[in-house]
Amino acid sequence: MLITRFLEKYEYVRTLKLFIECFGNDKEYIAELYGELNGENECTGTIRTHKIAVIENENGDILSMVHYKPVSAVMPDGSSINVSYIMDVATAGTARHNGYMDRLMKLVMRQLVDNGEPWCFLIAVDKAIYDHLGFVHHWTFNEDEADLLDADEGLTECSAAMLSSESFAVPMKLLPV
Repeated sequence: MLITRFLEKYEYVRTLKLFIECFGNDKEYIAELYGELNGENECTGTIRTHKIAVIENENGDILSMVHYKPVSAVMPDGSSINVSYIMDVATAGTARHNGYMDRLMKLVMRQLVDNGEPWCFLIAVDKAIYDHLGFVHHWTFNEDEADLLDADEGLTECSAAMLSSESFAVPMKLLPV
């Protein structure tokens, strides 16, 4: 039996094993992202700003995850909108090709629609993987935004999917919320 759900913040540390399997063991980045456990067993790193959806098996093993965090997009007309940056999309090697990523992405995107977000975005190593989910609006982010987005070296392009808006405009800049 598989369970698809959003984690509570105190559970975020449970994603560390899958994170390392899929993205490597960069100790400096992991320390920044996950931090230390505080007295409430919650991570103290930047992961605290995320929301995380997972698929787990009956043993509680996390098979797939999608992280997302809110950012503010400054639009060409000077207005700001809240959108979500989808990141750390991962599925365990033994669980791939079962549709888990699509299932989680659709769950997260439904949540974002319910939150009234006009669009969401991600940075993909291979953009074609996300085309079928609507991530077809592309733009290059600037160097100042690379830290906010925790962008991997060599990746410079965001891809957005429309959620509740009928048109898309490239943001002038992205800022933390």
